[in-house]
Amino acid sequence: MADRAHVERRGFKLFKAGCEKDLEGIVAKHRLALYVSSPQTWFKILDPGYSQKRDRREMFGNLTRGTSMLV
Repeated sequence: MADRAHVERRGFKLFKAGCEKDLEGIVAKHRLALYVSSPQTWFKILDPGYSQKRDRREMFGNLTRGTSMLV
């Protein structure tokens, strides 16, 4: 379940708390902007230390070159 609460002027603290909980990151947008894909009015701020992202390139690398690891 996503919490859609608006956070104003505390984005850095929110991001830091998300990193401490090992979340992938946070989504940011202007409080009056809509979530639309074009033009995109929001952006992701990713946690560089997110544990589930580690070593994923090795796991999925072949998929980006057109060959599947799936049998």
